[in-house]
Amino acid sequence: IKAGLSKLSGIAQSGIKGTLTAIASAGTALAGLGGAAIKIGADFEEGMSEVQAISRASASDMELLKEKAKEMGAETKFSATESAAAFKYMAQAGWNTEDMLNGISGVMSLAAASGEDLALTADIVTDSLTEFGLEAKDAAHFSDVLALSLIHISEPTRLLSTPYAVFRLTTKNSQPLTLSEHNYSC
Repeated sequence: IKAGLSKLSGIAQSGIKGTLTAIASAGTALAGLGGAAIKIGADFEEGMSEVQAISRASASDMELLKEKAKEMGAETKFSATESAAAFKYMAQAGWNTEDMLNGISGVMSLAAASGEDLALTADIVTDSLTEFGLEAKDAAHFSDVLALSLIHISEPTRLLSTPYAVFRLTTKNSQPLTLSEHNYSC
């Protein structure tokens, strides 16, 4: 009986050791995930702090922007941190909170259609709107027009990185495009 109990004790100790090793490994993995989540959260907060510093948005406006960034992160292929980077470019262009909240969806659609980085797309859209003498309220329609033009070219990424060097949106009589016109060509 002593030999049998000794053998069972050895098996139990071995099983406990294996279980503790597995638990320790799982804990290490979870700690790694937790560290990654903290890093992502810190990156988001840093991005939103930059938006606040540039835009000088109020605390209540910042809450609206944070919620919108998180919403877009949950509902689109872009993360909340990427949304914060896009908001930064919008703030640099002088967009107010309402402009940013209303403009982000169109910019995201264009970024998704073009395969470009969201922040780069926001930069291009804000710069383009300024160049064409348009306002933030025109962002969604402008993004739609630009996305439509991507259908007609073979290198959309190159197009988006140098929009003025590669193409010019014109009306039929070669005047600069106004977004109220529907007879545009690329």
